[in-house]
Amino acid sequence: AGTVEFLVGGDGAFYFLEMNTRLQVEHPVTELVYNIDLVEEQVRIAAGEPLPFTQDQITPRGHALECRVYAEDPNSFLPSPGNLTEVAWPEGVGVRVDAGVDSASTVPLSYDPMIAKLIVWDRDRKSALRRMRQALGEYQIAGVVTNTAFLIALVGHPAFGEGDLDTGFIERFRTDLLPQPVPASANVLALAALAVTLQRRADVLGHRRGDPWSPWAAVNGWRLNDRGSDELIFKDRDADTICRVEYLADGAIRLHGLEGGMVAQGILETDGSLDAVLNGRRVRAGVVRQGDDLTILLPGETHKLSLVDPRRAGEVDEAAGGQLTAPMPGKVVQVLVVEGAGVEKGQALMILEAMKMEHTISAPGRGKVAKLHFRAGDQVPESAVLLSIEAEE
Repeated sequence: AGTVEFLVGGDGAFYFLEMNTRLQVEHPVTELVYNIDLVEEQVRIAAGEPLPFTQDQITPRGHALECRVYAEDPNSFLPSPGNLTEVAWPEGVGVRVDAGVDSASTVPLSYDPMIAKLIVWDRDRKSALRRMRQALGEYQIAGVVTNTAFLIALVGHPAFGEGDLDTGFIERFRTDLLPQPVPASANVLALAALAVTLQRRADVLGHRRGDPWSPWAAVNGWRLNDRGSDELIFKDRDADTICRVEYLADGAIRLHGLEGGMVAQGILETDGSLDAVLNGRRVRAGVVRQGDDLTILLPGETHKLSLVDPRRAGEVDEAAGGQLTAPMPGKVVQVLVVEGAGVEKGQALMILEAMKMEHTISAPGRGKVAKLHFRAGDQVPESAVLLSIEAEE
């Protein structure tokens, strides 16, 4: 019939919030605990049928939890709309996923950025929490930033496990729940290098392998007056890592420049599944590549890297200078400056809106507005240049 919502304050008291005469997003929790299909019962009631049970005939069993998997950056809780390039859901006994998206879907600007609901059931709360952590680690989502790492930290927090919850929980444990991203490990870089190498090999399979001048030879170790190696440069946030790839006779590669060196080999499927062996240890990962951008998907981890072309690096750096870009797709709701106006560091220049949230674009330093590229009311894609600033001499 409906859902009554309450908030629990820091004093432990419950405060009434609202009453909704409809099913809520969390209705699967009730369905798993009581083994009742609430949607089916609503349809039957609407058709004039009576409830097939009385209150004393239903008994709760076990414990259920639900997590909302969102396209948002948990460090700011800002939405992260965009195209989903890879989606794989967790499976197993006691695991339920309610989703309306796949690898070809788009998280739009105009609606709530929820990608899916993950619901788990087990015999008690402790077991359900363990099952939830495992299931969250099996998610593979690429193309947008998600809150899965935040959810893993949340359900694994000791205070959450003890039910010590109130409206100040996230702020109280912010450093535990929102750790700073760590640099890509040697394993992640090795997987990226292996994926690039395997993809290059796959791209030239149509050429004659016996011809030393064919593109196949260029990715299989043969070089004229060379020892059979390449350099791959990966950018991880602001840091570059150079991996020298040495091609071995058995199709494997030896990676120099990583911790202690590493031998890697594997198979890259057309769906992006990478079955690799790193220094004798088997690792399974997902790889999504869009141009020079790679996303490496591991259980509970997502790492975004860029393959750097040294010939274009200087051009990219130069083009980015003096320009402020959109941190997310959205709509320009207000432009607070005009071309030619002087600005101070931290001054608000433009306001974007996406999914009912506002984001202020501020001046990085003192300067002058050289050009406005958008006006109020314009829709802008992520990374679009919003305005150009001439730095003060």
